[in-house]
Amino acid sequence: MLHDERFEQNESTAIYSLDDPTSQAILREPFTARLEHIFSELGFDPGQRSYLFLDEVHLLHHIDRLLKLIFDHFSHVKVVATSSSSLLLLQGLTDRLKPDASHAILNGSGQGGFLSWL
Repeated sequence: MLHDERFEQNESTAIYSLDDPTSQAILREPFTARLEHIFSELGFDPGQRSYLFLDEVHLLHHIDRLLKLIFDHFSHVKVVATSSSSLLLLQGLTDRLKPDASHAILNGSGQGGFLSWL
């Protein structure tokens, strides 16, 4: 389920819980043009910082490709990813992501954890 809120003026946020089939369908096949369309629909302006929160990322088959595309092509989008299986996720991502890509995986936080973390 997607939640779109405004953090501060000129900052957009979106939260996807990837245990929801609708969220998985939206992000299932990541490629640059599709992400441009998704971010445009979310109101993510390339001239302004935006935040994308992803929960249960271990359930998305191509999470490594999604994170790499966002890191390489959408520098204005900051991603926070959580997973209830974060250790397994980290082991799977270590070799597939650029070493300079910064990412945060909050162990077991869930959407409630996002809100308290902010």
